Amino acid sequence: MPVNISALTLSVPAPASPTDPEAVLVSGAEALAKYPDFVAALPDGSVRLFAPTKAATTESVKRTRCEWRENEYWTLDSAPDHWSKQEMMLTKINSAGRVVIAQAHVKNSNRPLLKVFWDKGDVIMGYRLVFNQKDPENVTLLSGVKLNQKFEVVVHLSSSGALTVRPSINGKGKASVELQLDPSWTKQKLVFHGGIYNQIDYDAHTPVDEGTISIIDRLTLAHE
Repeated sequence: MPVNISALTLSVPAPASPTDPEAVLVSGAEALAKYPDFVAALPDGSVRLFAPTKAATTESVKRTRCEWRENEYWTLDSAPDHWSKQEMMLTKINSAGRVVIAQAHVKNSNRPLLKVFWDKGDVIMGYRLVFNQKDPENVTLLSGVKLNQKFEVVVHLSSSGALTVRPSINGKGKASVELQLDPSWTKQKLVFHGGIYNQIDYDAHTPVDEGTISIIDRLTLAHE
């Protein structure tokens, strides 16, 4: 089944205009139509995302992204289960070898509940058990994920605050232990992200061809 990002919001590392250098936020349909260098539908139904290391950014940072995100925020108690399932592969990686590939963000905060990293072949989850916790905790879930190798990342959150993350290659991998979030998360407004968020700052010497490419083969988001 083709990956459908048309109704999602895309952060694309292209400037909004000649006078506005911030990266654009557009619908998936508009991203596919207007920014094919960064977001493209491939003949097999997959979607290609490209985030050059040196390009437009969405905030006062020097880290680029080409990410999808849900349009609507939700709370843990709004449904019994919340799922983000993304099958993908990285075909190119920035010179730091580190990129965020999945997230659970919280509204009006720069301290997300969850980030999932690909870090030099390791898949690592960084999480906050307590809302607004200063520093996340980190655990490596899977190693040996190569470039051009398909893998899947499944994120599950329950209405009771249980969190699990399961990366796998051909169905083989281990889930994180089921983590129990603090009740301070219950009413926070959350949203899933995924794709590419480069974990490297650019400077005047960054090569123009450096960056990260991700191909998403399957994407399922559900709150039910």
